[in-house]
Amino acid sequence: MRLASGTAVAVASVVAVAAAAAAAAPAAALREYNSSTRLDEAAILSWTLTPTAVRFGLVVTDEGLYGANTTTAATAAWVGLGVGEPTSGSMVGADIVTAEFSGPTACTLVNRHVPSVAVPLGSSTGGDGIYPHPDAPCAAESWSLVSCAVDAAAGTVTLEVDRPLAPADAAQDRPIVAGRNVLMYAYGDGFGYHGGRRHGIEVDLTESGGRAVAAGGLAASGLLPADATASQLLTVPPYAISAERTDHGCFSFKAELGPPGGAGRQVVAAEAVIDFASDAGRLVHHFILFSCDRDGDWASFEGGKSCLAELPQCEGIIYGWAVGATPLVMPPNAGFPVTEEERHYILQVHYDNPDGLTGVVDRNTSVRLHYTDQPRPQDAGIINIGDPNTVYAGQPVSSDRNYTIACPSECTSQLAFPLTIYGSVLHAHRTALYLFTNQYRNGTFLRTLEGAAFWSNDHQRPTLFEPADLLPGDRLEVTGKYDTSKIDAAGNEPPVTWGQGTPQEMLISFLLVVPRPLRVGATNRTDTISFCGLMLLDEAGTPGTMCSNGKTFTPGVSVLSINPLSENGPVGWSPAFGGTPTCAVAGGGGGDVGGGSVGGGSGTSAGAAGSPATPSPSPSPTAVNGDGSSDDDEAACFPADATATVAGRGQVAMADLRVGDAVRTADGSYSPIYLWSHADATAVAPFLAITTTTAETPVDGGRGGGHANGTGSRPSPLFHVLTVSAGHLLPTAGGGAPVPAAALTPGVHALVDADGRGRPVTAVAAVTATGLYHPHTLAGNLVVGGSIVATDRTTAVPAAAAAVGLAAARVAAAVGLGGVLSGVLAGGCPPPLRAVLPLLWGLSG
Repeated sequence: MRLASGTAVAVASVVAVAAAAAAAAPAAALREYNSSTRLDEAAILSWTLTPTAVRFGLVVTDEGLYGANTTTAATAAWVGLGVGEPTSGSMVGADIVTAEFSGPTACTLVNRHVPSVAVPLGSSTGGDGIYPHPDAPCAAESWSLVSCAVDAAAGTVTLEVDRPLAPADAAQDRPIVAGRNVLMYAYGDGFGYHGGRRHGIEVDLTESGGRAVAAGGLAASGLLPADATASQLLTVPPYAISAERTDHGCFSFKAELGPPGGAGRQVVAAEAVIDFASDAGRLVHHFILFSCDRDGDWASFEGGKSCLAELPQCEGIIYGWAVGATPLVMPPNAGFPVTEEERHYILQVHYDNPDGLTGVVDRNTSVRLHYTDQPRPQDAGIINIGDPNTVYAGQPVSSDRNYTIACPSECTSQLAFPLTIYGSVLHAHRTALYLFTNQYRNGTFLRTLEGAAFWSNDHQRPTLFEPADLLPGDRLEVTGKYDTSKIDAAGNEPPVTWGQGTPQEMLISFLLVVPRPLRVGATNRTDTISFCGLMLLDEAGTPGTMCSNGKTFTPGVSVLSINPLSENGPVGWSPAFGGTPTCAVAGGGGGDVGGGSVGGGSGTSAGAAGSPATPSPSPSPTAVNGDGSSDDDEAACFPADATATVAGRGQVAMADLRVGDAVRTADGSYSPIYLWSHADATAVAPFLAITTTTAETPVDGGRGGGHANGTGSRPSPLFHVLTVSAGHLLPTAGGGAPVPAAALTPGVHALVDADGRGRPVTAVAAVTATGLYHPHTLAGNLVVGGSIVATDRTTAVPAAAAAVGLAAARVAAAVGLGGVLSGVLAGGCPPPLRAVLPLLWGLSG
């Protein structure tokens, strides 16, 4: 590992939520840094890297932002800097710091993060659902302020911050590596949605100048393959971008053939060319370059037109760009062929226009293809796995299960020879939470080829990873989890279904392979296994497996009577970023980003997952409500961000639940909430973070998966963290009376999950969180966080008394008084009365 030289950076262990720079450098003037690069036309990032930390200096210049209103601007300006989750490459899963100005050299620094559901729920304009979330208080924050300044007259904002490479807490912080990192920034003149004032890019912190940014300029960076002999720029014709929030433009292109009489031509690299200084360039959200047949579909996009409702139907993907994307550089032994038959492409550009700009015309967005006229020994190919739309188009997408689509061994056994998988493109739309592709051999889990732990619709781009062998007879599976509540409820959109359109959903993994996946006995270059997924076997709608080039269908060969869809596939990665912070630092040191709350490092740059932290629970401190009352006897609740599964709505935060909502319970049915015995949004209270694991086959640990154990050396356990008050009663595996959370012992107790399986407790840690919420269901239990079963009882009242009181409350709910009673118990009356009522009804708070 090569680090930039320089003096060690002093990093503060704790950053104040409100920290003002006593003496800041003038706007746009930075202290000395070892490296710097331009992120785009508006921003320059500088940095000094040490073995344990990095200091960033960000200068953003937008002369037209503030105008003449310099006084207001100095107290309204803000700027943010973030580290993206590498498997997402976008804001979803990002670790962010924002500086909000109160004067020319004074700002408030706030550590923030973006969870998996990174859209405002229930509101498109603001409110509590706006992300990024402020971090929960921890023993050590990630970001600390060095200086900040705003020069409103010049339109310049400067921010300097320190950041250790290791995350302070894996639940809300991202590691920084001595290498390539997805970095992003945004700014504005009143803290709120940034609109188009943002950009993300991949930066190599061990490099500087032209080599620091790997999202363009292959020739200048020295990364262009040595055998590249020609290039071609595919530039969109003038396209009027819609004033609507989302637009897709599609454009047909022909690749240029090689010299007459030559040996042939291949695409060996590709890169994005986007003019971020233009209005149109700033609206480019992502794009995909498809390889297509020259058919009516291809011809219909000559000259360019909107394809928001008419997506192109093509065979495969050559290249894609999104936030954090890198150029495509093919393995040295292969390329995509450019022949008379295989030279037709469609470029699909997604424009994001949050400010509703009108009259914007894109004339510059381009893809530069790099060719070799000295053909490499192998032609590259793509195997398309998944796609439920051929069978389930129009059917609803559920938030209650994982969907897995397999390419069975019966299909891959028809490959003519072993293949090498060197990359993939995962594909879904707006409601996916995570996606991953697993490989199995001889019925045993082998590796996770790629995973997007925090899916964003931005993630439409190839990911290259350490090559993996694919043998005939291997089984491949693509799995996705969806949360339809990611669609803003205020938008009045129809229910999410499977389909081709952006408002619908998909589940596909495009595997990039060499050589071309020819079938045994193939007599021509088009007899391939490039599609392996769902298809209809007959008019009755019987699902089966397509195992073909998408054009030839022979029963028993290219069509198999195997249903490849499972609606209860393996689960995703955990502990989830955006989950409950533990603020614990366990395990040894290890690599630059080793350690943290999930164990010690291995000495590699990515670290390795160890055992979860297992601190003994500390005595629960007294919670303080907004009215000053204490909850030491009442706090038997869930925090505001704990979730329950609501029928028709998916995962909903406790703070957003209402009386009457039907939530999932232990037997898989849904039971209505009839009473709140506590609902306090302002309380800051003590809780226990209970970590559970499962012995099921893990899905992480693969190459390129971006997990804590990213080396593929051994799979890690699958974790789930339940945050609950110490006195809450929880069912345990094996039956018997429910156990208070405070009495759970790691290695002894196991909680019960939504499918009735035991989940051993591996850690219990004392944490602090915001909100006190205690819903009661007619069933007497509910599934929390989509995984763990909890009762609606506590230790505050004896079980017999609680049973009598809850029966009385059910009667009150039946005659329409449930909401009134909830309001009284949840804090709508004086504290003395609140103390008496739970005893009268036998309820806990």
